[in-house]
Amino acid sequence: MKWSNLTLTVLVIAANKALTTFGKIRVPATTIQNLIEPKFPIQMEQYWLTLALCNPLVKLNEGANKIGIELTLRLSAPGNIGSEWRGLVEGRLDYNREKGEFYFLEPALKLADIEGFFAQYQNLILSMAGTLLTRLFAATPIYKLDQEDFRHLLTKLLLKSVTVHKDQLLIELGLY
Repeated sequence: MKWSNLTLTVLVIAANKALTTFGKIRVPATTIQNLIEPKFPIQMEQYWLTLALCNPLVKLNEGANKIGIELTLRLSAPGNIGSEWRGLVEGRLDYNREKGEFYFLEPALKLADIEGFFAQYQNLILSMAGTLLTRLFAATPIYKLDQEDFRHLLTKLLLKSVTVHKDQLLIELGLY
């Protein structure tokens, strides 16, 4: 009995080592970019303002282990009044094991102070952008595992970690 437990333990350790060594999936930022780019532009009208979010650019921050999306905010009001800014959206990555999909949740927009005519509407602008981003990313995965790829099928069951490494997501497998 002791030998069988020891053998099983050794096999589990060896299998885990093999998975962490060979069971890595690298997802370049360009792959994520290609999945989310067709979803833009998105826009919302509230009161007399129209806000459009466009030109997304995926930013992977290895130092902070975060994924972000830089985008343009275009705001217009009646009378040909308009302006645009670049902002950075950061959030957390969430994995849906059942679907084998990764989602960008709790998007938070970081935006330099809005100046000029629209400065008085900064809170409304941020609220509108937050609503648009939450709706979009709750329904749109930023990456899907390929159901035809054996390593991706294993990943659905044995996902160990996801980290940002050199402008790519590194998905690692493991038994524990």
